[in-house]
Order: sequence, then C-alpha cells, then structure tokens
Amino acid sequence: MNEYLQKQEKPFVLLDDTLSGKGSILFINPGKIITCDSPEKLATTFSLMEKEKQTGKHLAGFLSYELGYLLEDKLSSLLPSDTDRNVPLLWFGSFEKAITLSPAEAHKFLAKQRSGDYSLTNLKPSMDEQSYCTAIHKVQDYIAAGDTYQVNYTFKHHFDISGDPIALFQELRQRQNVSNGAYIETGHHTILSLSPEIFLSTQGIEARTRPMKGTVQRGKNPKEDNENKVWLTKDEKSRAENLMIVDLLRNDMGRVCEVGSVKVTELFTVETYRSLHQMTSNIIGKLRPEISPVDLIKQLFPCGSITGAPKVRTMEIISELEEQPRGVYTGSIGHIAPNGDTRFNVAIRTLMMDKNGKGEMGIGSGIVYDSSPEAEYQECLLKGQFLSGNLAGYAKPLFDLIETLRWEEGTGYFLLEEHLERLENSAGFFAYPFERENVCSALQSIELKNTQRVRLLLHKDGSTTITTTPMEQPDPQKAISFSVSDKIVDSSDIFFYHKTTRRKFYEDELAEQSKSTGCAEVLFTNEHGEITEGARTNIFIEIDGKLFTPQISSGVLNGTFRTHLLKTGYKGLTEKVLTLDDLHNADAVFFGNSIRNLMPAKLIS
Repeated sequence: MNEYLQKQEKPFVLLDDTLSGKGSILFINPGKIITCDSPEKLATTFSLMEKEKQTGKHLAGFLSYELGYLLEDKLSSLLPSDTDRNVPLLWFGSFEKAITLSPAEAHKFLAKQRSGDYSLTNLKPSMDEQSYCTAIHKVQDYIAAGDTYQVNYTFKHHFDISGDPIALFQELRQRQNVSNGAYIETGHHTILSLSPEIFLSTQGIEARTRPMKGTVQRGKNPKEDNENKVWLTKDEKSRAENLMIVDLLRNDMGRVCEVGSVKVTELFTVETYRSLHQMTSNIIGKLRPEISPVDLIKQLFPCGSITGAPKVRTMEIISELEEQPRGVYTGSIGHIAPNGDTRFNVAIRTLMMDKNGKGEMGIGSGIVYDSSPEAEYQECLLKGQFLSGNLAGYAKPLFDLIETLRWEEGTGYFLLEEHLERLENSAGFFAYPFERENVCSALQSIELKNTQRVRLLLHKDGSTTITTTPMEQPDPQKAISFSVSDKIVDSSDIFFYHKTTRRKFYEDELAEQSKSTGCAEVLFTNEHGEITEGARTNIFIEIDGKLFTPQISSGVLNGTFRTHLLKTGYKGLTEKVLTLDDLHNADAVFFGNSIRNLMPAKLIS
C-alpha cells in the first residue's frame, strides 16, 4: 500500500495546492522535531535546522509571527511572555523525504486520515466594532505623526470545534482553491491554512515574493463581478497600499539578492478567489551565493504585507495596540528542501486549534491615514466569510452546476452556445474547472433521438454527469398556470444568479403551491417587492404592446432563453424593475425557458 494511503501518526505536514494542478507535498514520520519557545534557544535552533538540511533532510513546519521580534535587536524586548503565547516561535519536522501527491492522491490521503465529522460553534470576534475603531484611530494618530505610513492591524475570531478537524479542512479546501494551503498536526496543535499568498519562494538562485494588498467582494452575477474587479484595478487606495508594500518588500529582497537584480514583474494584478478579488504584485531577484534558507528567514521574516511600512516601527505599534499575540497567523508555513530551495506562505486565512477544542482565526487589514475604521471592520468580517459559512447549522453543502438543454432530431441542442457561456461564467465564479471541449465532447457522445431533455451537471472537480429524459415538442399555445409565492428571494444571495443543485428553496415552494393551488409554476418577489422569476422559468410581461422582463439585479437567473430573446430583440424586449402592480396591470404574461420556449401564463386567483 502507498504510504499516503495509510493512517498517519502525528506529527505530519501537508503543504496543499488545490489551485495550480501541480499537486501537494506530504511529510510523514519525522526523525526529529525542531522547536523553539525562548530567545535563548533561537541560535541553537537555527543551527540545528541548517545541520538537518545539510544532512539531506527536508524541513517542513511553521514560523510564528512573534519570531519576528527576535530577528531585530530593537524589537526583542517586545516578545510576549511564554504564558501569553500559545504556540512555539517556530516548529519544524525533519523528514527523510517529501512525497508529492496529485490532487486525487491528496484527496485520498485526507479521506484516509478522517475519522468522522465536525461541529464548529460559538464563532465570535475578539473585538466589537467600537473597540476596533478606537484602536484604528490610535493607528491613524501614529500615521499623522509620521511614525508609519501603513499598519496591518489584526484581531481574532475564537470558536469551539468538536470532532475531526480534517473534515473541516476538507470542506474549506473544496470551497477555497489556493496554491499555498497547509494542514499541520504537531501533536499539540492542529493548523489549517487556506492562504493564497506566497511569502517567499526560491529555486536555485531565483527568489520570488508575491504580496497581496487590496480586496473587494465578488459580485452577485458576472456583470457585477467584472465591475467589482475593474473597480479594484483602478482603486487609488488599494493601489497606494499595494505599492507601499511592494516598495518595502523590494527593499527587503535587496538585503539578500545581487545588486540590481530585484525587479517588479507584475504590479496591481487582480486575482479572483471564491469570496473576493485580491490585488497582487510580483517581485523577483537573484540570491547572493552565501545566503542560506535560515539567512532568508532572518533577513525577510515576517512578510511586510502583514506588518506595514516601515516594518520595524510598525511592528512596535502593532505590539502596543493589538490585544493578543498573533501566533501562527501572519507568520509563515512552508518547506526547506535539502538543496536549499524554499517555499513559504503568508499564513493568512489560517486557523489554529488545540487539543481541548478551542480554536482561533486571525483577521486583519491594512490601515492608512484616510482609512474608514467602520469600513475596515466590515472588510475584516468579509475576509472571515470563508470560515463563517461552516458554522454548525449554517454549513453550505457542496453543489454542482446545472445546465438543462433541449435536443431535437435534425437541429441538435437548442441554444448550446448560450448554455456553454453561462456554464463557463458560473464555473469561473465558483472556481470549478471547466474545459469547453470536454463538455461539448461529452454532450455529443450520447445517443439521442426524437426530442430529449438533457441535464448536464458540472462537478467541483471538473467532471460531468449527463442524464436524458424524453419529452414532447413544446406547444406555444398551451398556457401555464401560476401562483405568487409569499416566500421572499434575498437579492444579495449569489446562488439565485447561478444555476446550481442548491434549488431546494424553489423546488419546495413549487411543490407546496402545486399541491394547494394546482399551479404548474410559482412566481417569486424579492425583499424590495420586485418580481424576480419562476421556480423553473423567467417571466415576461407585456404592457401597452411592449415586452418587459425583470432586471438581473433583482435576484434573477439569467436564463439562456431570456438571453436569446434579448439578443434577438424579440418584441422589443427590455429589462426593467417590475412589481406585482405591473403583473396585475399587464396585457399578457408569459413564462419561458430553453426547454419549453415562451408560454402564455395565467395567474390562479
């Protein structure tokens, strides 16, 4: 049996990549654990790390943020006491080998380690908004006095967890595709990291850092999502913060790289993740030959993107104003290979749990002189959404993307391009792998005859499932009866804008209304009283000879048939905010989708 398929004893380290497709790296059965929890032991610990590397061992583990205080003489007195710190300053296992796992193998490894489910409860921020704003005003006083330009201020969310943390990690990694994740079992603590950010990566003499500064929430639909992305690209505050950190890290890289070799190869690139867009830049350089991995830690740690600028004075301010030590959060998790190559993340979106079921997650943002404390607090809560959706009772189940197509003999798939475009947009939004050629090939490979309803599911791993059902040709004269639901659509819920298997809200209400009224469709409205759509169709209302359909922003799935009618200008179709008054005053009402085309509709009184 492969080593990774066996149940592993603690400690072990998994450096996890669910984004690039390159796979993950597993470290098991450490020959030695290297740890440091006091200033007096640090020099000896670094020497031991160097010795283990030179004897051909792999080092994998973490650096706590507070280690940074000991790497600057001026800051060493700021190190919190042993009783205030809940994890070592650094922790590394010394391993004989690094086991590269494909994405499928990493999935199997985690499944093998899992012993059950989990429950996550009592998630609470350590600071309320008022306390946070008070601290931020003090930060801005320091900025006004010229002590600092930017401070990355953080606080924590605390929670209780019971059951198996592996189960939580499995859920988080399926929702958050990142290249710099990690799962560490030390025997005393469990650390989960879903970090998208690289602190340092070296290969031979090539060194790279990729700081992140500037975020904006994802949009509810492709149009709004693209608008948010464009806004972030042009946002002066985000660009200024990002540039400030780029300058800091460029100077830091100059301490370990050849003169003139440090270059910024990307500036203000916007990367897209599950819950937000993130502004990123890229800095490279050529290492001086005498620089070792331990030297890199001494010279560069912690990453400037999670301190602010200038680094040393800003770390003093952080020590004064933050309520708790950060621990692993905003430290770094990574690997040193025997040949000296390294890869370390910035440990953001990182959770730490102890054996008593107590957990914490750090959250922070960059503060500048004109930052709005209230807005920054909300940004911090936004960054925590990747965990808050996993609270017991609120966990969002995994889902598939759906396209339901009509196939007719002689003409093939109706509106195939529109279906593929919508599927591709949703796949991009939710970070599902999508290969158009593979999907088309799968659709064309099935044997069909007469008229068929074809249901395509795109799964989280990019695979597809296709089922077919015979159907009759649509009758354009046959009216569909409908009722109006009193269940309210939340127009801020992104799932109303994408066709997924999370359709229980619609299907349950349609079943209930059908049972009580005999209707074949049910119409919904949103929290503003605006008409949205049917459970399975879009609605079209004719008023004074003109045809209207609700705006997408009301909470509407952009149906492929709706898209087709808008593109072709059918009866001058126009998007408009519609209300129940418009419905009752309409000359005619229609429902439509790509399966049934346009159907006249009759409201059941």
